[in-house]
Amino acid sequence: MKTLNKITLIGAISTDINYNGEIANFTIVTSRKWTTSSGEEKNETVHHPIVAFGKVAELCNKLLAKSMKVYIDGRVNRNDKVPYEVVVNDMIVLKE
Repeated sequence: MKTLNKITLIGAISTDINYNGEIANFTIVTSRKWTTSSGEEKNETVHHPIVAFGKVAELCNKLLAKSMKVYIDGRVNRNDKVPYEVVVNDMIVLKE
């Protein structure tokens, strides 16, 4: 049986890019709004930890900055430090 581990996010970068020459770490924020069946408006904001490696990390460091909108295509990873993180396969800088 085949499986798929893929995530696509569009959000705003909420932290500075932390780059050490090999790995880039940053956070993006996504949000959604909806109205309940009783007419109450709800909002949800989620902060997603992002990690990029190699050439993608280098590009993230050069092209991205806090408050920019970005499209992230990647996979979900778990490690001992955070419940989950998104490992970037590809990213696109978005203009408002």
